[in-house]
Amino acid sequence: MVISARSQSQLDVTKKEIETEAPDTKVLAIPADLTLPAAVDELYATLKEQGVVIDMLINNAGIMSPFTHIKDSNPMSWWNELGIHLNATYLMTRGFLKQLPSSGPRPTIVNTSSVGGVEPILVKPGSSAYCIGKMAVIKFTEFVAAENPTVRCFVYHPGGVETDLVKDAFPSEALKSGFWNDTPELAGGYCLWMSTDRADFMQQRWGRYSLL
Repeated sequence: MVISARSQSQLDVTKKEIETEAPDTKVLAIPADLTLPAAVDELYATLKEQGVVIDMLINNAGIMSPFTHIKDSNPMSWWNELGIHLNATYLMTRGFLKQLPSSGPRPTIVNTSSVGGVEPILVKPGSSAYCIGKMAVIKFTEFVAAENPTVRCFVYHPGGVETDLVKDAFPSEALKSGFWNDTPELAGGYCLWMSTDRADFMQQRWGRYSLL
């Protein structure tokens, strides 16, 4: 298993948690800024040098900034938030497709989007960069599937999980709404399910954790 993020300390914690749960699993923790083409190219080059070929990719890079109305937004910050969702997904997917062998197990791509990218009721003032970025991830997944019919492609909503990103973006009273009651384990379990043939009917469809 290969995990990557900008923070080495977060990677070390996650690596330890995985190895505790699955002692026989070898975990490679490689720090990288997945929004930078050179960094992603270097990541895949490192894997190639070690003889590692990835057969399942889960794109989960994202950000959620405090809500800001468009007229009050900083252009670079707005584009940066949208870009992290889409550009990291694009670059990692591009590298993944390029390293696939001509034969072998059918590869799988799972892209993390959000209900904010599809539900009109969640068009909340100030969340334009986040929601547009997540909507773009859904459309991007459709194109990946159209161009690569031998690759299993999924996009899903991970649930209402009270992550650090959520805590930084929402006021404390909003966190008591009852929406943020899901667990990271639920999203992880859904991704595991998507790695199996049982999930084939969900390809190119909008996936929500409630299907479990």
